[in-house]
Amino acid sequence: MRAVQTAEDGRLQPLPPLQHAAGPLDALLWADGDGLAVGQFGTRGGFYRPEHDDPNPAFAIVDAARGRVLDTLPFAAVESLHERPRGTPPYVLVRNAAATTLPDGRVRALLSLRQWVVWTQGETPRTVPDPYADEIGLRMVLSPDGSRVLVGRLLRTEGSVCYRANYGCMPGRAVEGVLAAVHDLGTGRALWTIRATVTADYEFPTPAISQNGRYALVGLVPADARPLIALVSMDDGKIVQTFPAPGGDYAMGFVLGGRGVWTHAYGLTALYDLSGAK
Repeated sequence: MRAVQTAEDGRLQPLPPLQHAAGPLDALLWADGDGLAVGQFGTRGGFYRPEHDDPNPAFAIVDAARGRVLDTLPFAAVESLHERPRGTPPYVLVRNAAATTLPDGRVRALLSLRQWVVWTQGETPRTVPDPYADEIGLRMVLSPDGSRVLVGRLLRTEGSVCYRANYGCMPGRAVEGVLAAVHDLGTGRALWTIRATVTADYEFPTPAISQNGRYALVGLVPADARPLIALVSMDDGKIVQTFPAPGGDYAMGFVLGGRGVWTHAYGLTALYDLSGAK
């Protein structure tokens, strides 16, 4: 795997290769727009050799723009990864992850590894009970100050059935539950939640938090068959306003330091001005 940077004219410029004693780069999660990221090294790509002792794969905080490793977290230092049976490939079930750059310039990562592992550059990782340890399809994003995590759940009907021959899916029984929640990373406690009832199975985009930490974007259950996006206050989870989503499969985020919103689907990008939001 090789990180690249997109130039203004669309050209892809390869960044310096990232090298680590644990092995080759296998995964990369950006923490900002200037090349800081969290990487996973030595877990696949031919590094594992069954006839030899197990390798020592690791996570690392890196400056991909300069090809530098800034901090390392060996798998051996993560308690929940000790359960891997000896002799099996060192694939790591990172159910989800999120990263951000703190105001002081350091990277903070949240790794979902059957428990939440909160790792700040230059500090010893700490663990928090994962309230979603048995779920899949979660999407997470950290607040800019690294103190909270916004979780978007893949809320599904119960007993839905999908057919192989492109006949689509038949929804199951309606389910009511938490669609999105903000948790304190110190305790894991939910600070607020958004609940919904689903009568069909929908795809929800990764939620977003504005660069100033004031607002969040959460994909809502469609109303009258039209998907919606909620602009939510990060203080209390109240919905400030809603606006139409560009389709059933879309992405979204903030621009201009939180003063604007973008959505993208089917090759079309829409921009919204939040100057009137209170």
